[in-house]
Amino acid sequence: MNATDGVDAARRRAKGHYGLALAWLKRGRVKHALVELERARSVDPGHREAWIEQARLLAGLHRWSDLVELCRQGLRRFADASELHKLHVTGLEGRGSLDDAYDAYELRRADARDIAIAPDAILCCVTVRNERARLPGFLAHYRRLGVDRFLFVDNGSDDGTADWLLGQPDVHLWRSTLSFTLANFGSAWFELLLRRYGVDRWCLTVDADELIVYEDHETRSLHALCRELDEDGLQAASGILLDLYSDRPVRDTTLDDATDWIERC
Repeated sequence: MNATDGVDAARRRAKGHYGLALAWLKRGRVKHALVELERARSVDPGHREAWIEQARLLAGLHRWSDLVELCRQGLRRFADASELHKLHVTGLEGRGSLDDAYDAYELRRADARDIAIAPDAILCCVTVRNERARLPGFLAHYRRLGVDRFLFVDNGSDDGTADWLLGQPDVHLWRSTLSFTLANFGSAWFELLLRRYGVDRWCLTVDADELIVYEDHETRSLHALCRELDEDGLQAASGILLDLYSDRPVRDTTLDDATDWIERC
């Protein structure tokens, strides 16, 4: 047997343990399922679904410390596993408080503004690193659409981004020096901010080079759009990402504080 055969055999065994775990769950035997999931992970540590399913079960049992440790180990292998990040936050909050999760993801408040948010406020969450040139156009667009508060996470900018944001009256700013990858490309920071400030509110999560557009956005506000979504019983909406370019070379396409992005590109 060569190395490849050994890996394939381990994967088959792990798949068998995982299948047994799901069968035990159908019969309500959670403890038996946990044993099989542990075996699946032991045989094949790369079995992503086994990690996630075991974390879900630990969360359901409120075994917070075990959940936190499992997620920490799992995230060393699967830094992009969104559900593991969410369960990691759940475990940290259950074991202590949400502040513990903020500490784990190295998220620190940078501004001192009152953060009391109206119940019908629309929030916009953004992660930035050296985006100073884009920010005036970005904020102008979303303010025009009706965003009430912006929650920014600055990940180590050195171009004046953070200082500029601190001067904006509708912006709340956090800083983190954690690796962007280890924060699931910013999504883990969003998870923390939205758990504390976004529950039962409409919230946008966008990048600093993204402008949301929708039918009649020139005359219809985000508040009007969200009321329609509420009336339709929806809790989320998504769209396509369309790249726009100017009619000149990229190196000659520059932004300043007065630039309208859509006119330029």
